[in-house]
Amino acid sequence: MVKLNYHVEVMAFDSELEGIKIHQFSSRGNYFVNSIIIETIKSLVIYDTQDADFAIELLNYAKRLNKPIVRVILSHPHIDHYGGLPVFEGIPSYATKEVIEDSKKKLDNKYIPAHALESNFHIDGINFEVVNIVDSHCPNHAVVWIKELSCVLVADLAQYNGHLLAYDYAGFIKALEFILEKSQDYTTLLTGHGNITTIATLSENINYLAECQKLYLSSLNIDDFDKRVRDRFPTRSRIKANLGLLLKDKSFIH
Repeated sequence: MVKLNYHVEVMAFDSELEGIKIHQFSSRGNYFVNSIIIETIKSLVIYDTQDADFAIELLNYAKRLNKPIVRVILSHPHIDHYGGLPVFEGIPSYATKEVIEDSKKKLDNKYIPAHALESNFHIDGINFEVVNIVDSHCPNHAVVWIKELSCVLVADLAQYNGHLLAYDYAGFIKALEFILEKSQDYTTLLTGHGNITTIATLSENINYLAECQKLYLSSLNIDDFDKRVRDRFPTRSRIKANLGLLLKDKSFIH
């Protein structure tokens, strides 16, 4: 583990393939937001750019690896993940076509990736498989499977011992069930916040979301819901249990 300053640290680990490494760049001063760097034998692929405050440090760290950045991939259009994109000007930027369309509806052009991700692409012998996940943490979200590294990049669709912010509970649960089924032969889960974890976290997150859905349907308002979730899961990290504004259905029964 490398501490770049008080607020930033990087955990890097080698794969079983010579010259291949995964770097998790974490901005501890920004809700533990993670960017993932896949280092191949020749180049770098960056998944999420931090926000504007930490993107320069992310870029500077990547430069120290002395390999060209060939792609920047954005998982979804939330500012803690896309806000640093302008810092990577001149480097090809990608997202799923659905995420790009969502971004065009609300974001300035400087935050919109230039290229649509292919469902499969290869860089230096490493295969990247991409699926656009709908109605989960947000309307559209890119998940990436890298078989050679036995890892899945899920950004904000999972987290170890943290609160998940939902756009649609039923859709979110369905999405994680799909990701879990597809990831049976994988070991490592790389998330958008918090620690590196294992695929088993997906099952735990499914149970957590099912409980949150029940609490949501019986809550008086968003503050009541937030308190109930905190009380039910007192050890989970994050300042707010749910921002509320992310929810597709913002109404409450009472």
